Amino acid sequence: MEVLEASSLVLPAPLADMVSCDECDEPHIERVLFLESADAPGRPFIPCPANGRVFLELKQLRRWRCDCRAVAERLAVALETGMTPREAVAGRCWSLGSARLSNSARPASLIRGACWPDAGARFEAKLVGGSDAILFLLASEAPRWMVPGSWIPLVQTLRIVKDRVHFDFSAITSGRSAPAGAGDPYALRRRGSLWQLAYERQAEVIPHRVGLLYLAQLLQYPGRAVPALELVALARGNAFIDKVAETDVADLTSTAGYETAELLDEEALVEYQRRIAELNAKKSNVGLTANEETEIQALHDQLAQALGIRGKPRKMPGSAERARSNVWHALERAYHAIEQPLPRMAQYLRNSIDRGSTFTYRPHEPISWSIDVSGSS
Repeated sequence: MEVLEASSLVLPAPLADMVSCDECDEPHIERVLFLESADAPGRPFIPCPANGRVFLELKQLRRWRCDCRAVAERLAVALETGMTPREAVAGRCWSLGSARLSNSARPASLIRGACWPDAGARFEAKLVGGSDAILFLLASEAPRWMVPGSWIPLVQTLRIVKDRVHFDFSAITSGRSAPAGAGDPYALRRRGSLWQLAYERQAEVIPHRVGLLYLAQLLQYPGRAVPALELVALARGNAFIDKVAETDVADLTSTAGYETAELLDEEALVEYQRRIAELNAKKSNVGLTANEETEIQALHDQLAQALGIRGKPRKMPGSAERARSNVWHALERAYHAIEQPLPRMAQYLRNSIDRGSTFTYRPHEPISWSIDVSGSS
């Protein structure tokens, strides 16, 4: 982001007040709180239902906003349109001029908010060139109102070389984004924050999901029962895991990981109660800051989740059961992401993957998949 900021393509924005918890296998969004201290600046943290306070660095809260006008100007120069971008829809759409890609000259536009609810009504009548236009999107996926094949996620063209930003259009043919897995009828390939999919030679691009990493591993080993813990380890390492030894498989699939434990141990429970008492005392005397009001509410919420109706600690599943649940839900989200552009692929995967304490890809007929999780373009 520093390179993009130095190139004036993004600008600093206010610090994030909601962030994703990276301590959990499946990230979830929580509100940022600050632990007040008399002798130090407030330390940011999020209240995680599974891990308690997860402390953050201030740099994790940094945010940027895209300078769309600057991006449009740089894009027009890279496309050699010879035109200063014109704002066709205020703050949302910039006409870039005529772009010649692969010997085909077509009008090009930069679109912001293509997936917003009002996008179809706002843009369809305003786009120069109509259905023949090339649409560069600040989003990573296109909504249904767009003509299939006419849109290109800007992130696919962005390159950083020696701390300088460039636009690379070499992957674009005939003014359209290159097909995912071109030449491969069945493909699952990661490209940065996107995945290129192909099923029965129909190609699409969708945003990254953790479940796609799980699918990539399962499709590599038809018939093999893969433990959920192994799939979770894969996602954390973001690389393929070689087949583990039989003794390791036994460890990963044993019932030892399915035991339960208390959501809050005794020490954490005492600390939560002490902090609530401390904040209540301050509230009675001098009142609480807005951050402290939010913190005490979060602490009460944590205790409500961790304690049963009789005040006894609730139990949480063991590591193997948590992994099984996380993988199960991650696959569901991946199927849902695939379903809109490639419904036959989503249905095939649902029917071909057994889900239990282990996960197994059992195709009715053998399919040769082209798999790549390296993330390189």
